[in-house]
Amino acid sequence: MNMTNKRFIFIILFLVGIVISIPISFAQDVTPTAPAPTLVPPTLVPTAPSDTLQVAEFSGIATIQNDGVLRVGARYNVPPFVFINERGEVDGYEIALMNSIGVELGISIEFVQVTRETEQADLLSGRVDALIGQQIHSRTSEQVYDFSHPYYLNMQRMVVLFDSPYQEFGELTGQPVSVVQGSPSERSMEELIAFGYDVRLYYTQKDALDALERGEVQGMVGELDNLSRAGRQGMRLITQPVRLDPYAIAVRRYDVNLRNALNRSIQRLWASGSLSGTFQAWFPSEDLDFDVLLPTYENLFTDARTIAEFNIDIPRPADSMLARIQPGVTIQVAGLSKNPDASYYDRLLDPFNQAIVEEMARRWGVNVEFIPNTPRNAAFDFILNGAAVMAVGVTPVWDGADRVDYSRPYAIHGDQLMVLEDTRFNSFRDFRGGSRMGYWYENPGDADRINEIAEALRVNTDTFEFTSYEQIVERFLNRTVNGLFADTYRLLAIIEETQTSGIPWKIVEEETYSRVPLAIAVPRNDTDFRSLVDWTLQDMFLDGTYQRIYNETFGYGEPIVILTWPGDGSWLTGQ
Repeated sequence: MNMTNKRFIFIILFLVGIVISIPISFAQDVTPTAPAPTLVPPTLVPTAPSDTLQVAEFSGIATIQNDGVLRVGARYNVPPFVFINERGEVDGYEIALMNSIGVELGISIEFVQVTRETEQADLLSGRVDALIGQQIHSRTSEQVYDFSHPYYLNMQRMVVLFDSPYQEFGELTGQPVSVVQGSPSERSMEELIAFGYDVRLYYTQKDALDALERGEVQGMVGELDNLSRAGRQGMRLITQPVRLDPYAIAVRRYDVNLRNALNRSIQRLWASGSLSGTFQAWFPSEDLDFDVLLPTYENLFTDARTIAEFNIDIPRPADSMLARIQPGVTIQVAGLSKNPDASYYDRLLDPFNQAIVEEMARRWGVNVEFIPNTPRNAAFDFILNGAAVMAVGVTPVWDGADRVDYSRPYAIHGDQLMVLEDTRFNSFRDFRGGSRMGYWYENPGDADRINEIAEALRVNTDTFEFTSYEQIVERFLNRTVNGLFADTYRLLAIIEETQTSGIPWKIVEEETYSRVPLAIAVPRNDTDFRSLVDWTLQDMFLDGTYQRIYNETFGYGEPIVILTWPGDGSWLTGQ
């Protein structure tokens, strides 16, 4: 098997077992296969922004504000996502999700039937303002649509006969493979036809599986959720997915205000537990890790804007930052301290963030200059005034979403508990009856958070405000404080700043009480540049570079799973 074919085996998300698990009838090997570390080529350098592509001329927010309704185009023939039930009503997982979004936003949802052939025209013409029904967020589709956060992850999987000699997807090069005509599986295989796969089209999944059973083809590619319902004896699944297909709500390209309104609702439904309940109602035997799919921005519930307060404009930068991404050019990046005299907390992430950006710049063929003394969200201003093309290490916040756009997360931190080793305090539940938990003075809200968690766990603990590292050492050594509740990065800084005291600290890694993403900030609604940033992070994950950088420059905990979009995105790269 040549290197080109191997590439398609290993560019699949190797932690897919963490993301989704579906019990099915096909015999299968459930051991995940790690990707080869260097087989994914660098992200192609774009040659021009996509100014000639269709973009939104008006926001769906205007329709909602004028009519009080969001018109959502839906394919009615994709159960259990969208279908007509026995009562003649439109039903399904995505219908339930959209209705929940409507309740959360205080608006009505009107479903309009579309087809695969008409949906793009229906959206661009304004007949509908959003699309659902197995809308796959792919690199190719980004030339027409913007997408909400994904809320389901399907997979294209290869089925072979149980006694087949094939163990890897790439081994079927040159062999006949069946797919259902017009399905996402056909589109996924179209991307691989050039690599020698003999794709045979069938009208239905039954026909495609029958062809495999009769020996007309050596493999069949289909969507995992459909295959799990069709499960056949005498067949098994190839371990590596052919492709991952994240489902999301599609809106017109550049309709940033509607996208933000939908994303805020989806995040709130996830944070409240409502989304999990909806998912389990429709997929009771599946286990989907929404933490991989959905970032949760800061100030999620304090952003009190109603739908009437969202802007209806279509803001676009005069020039995409892609114009600066030219071979040999130096780009400016904010978000690092670059100050050896700064506190350890302020420069904690400098090596990690610097290495991430330098690798992205290497793949783009540009040089990079870091603007010093701009750690964390102080970097926003440099994006707004054009002094920087992007800001690294940013915590996405909802009161910043009208100023910048955020990439997908590339790291996660959150509130955790730190205690002394070899004490009875090994969990939040151990804090009861006279115990005391401290918090850092710069985060006074942590006192309320401690009390909320304690009440939920039915434990009783007092709180104490720490104002210096010396005070932390004193209180822990004399055992008047038994635990410290703070963000992961603050705890790591405290460990570093107090290391000469000899205190044996232990962060309780099993207990995390929030998930705060780190992202890259880019100019608002510069969708071409945001796509390039996201795709580069994804490619770095797929070839293992991201994981190597994380472990070499930071090393605490595990690198996260970076969800990837299928497709090549050649429309953006000009290749």
